[in-house]
Amino acid sequence: MEYKIVADSSCDLNPELEKYMDVTLIPFKIDIDDKSFIDDENI
Repeated sequence: MEYKIVADSSCDLNPELEKYMDVTLIPFKIDIDDKSFIDDENI
């Protein structure tokens, strides 16, 4: 059986640990008034 670690974008992982553990990050969608933003490295 294979396992995959998945975390949301509020998880505080440094990039080295994220890569070492092969973590997949799922970004939050942030809604402010009538605008939507994806919580990624651009925000």
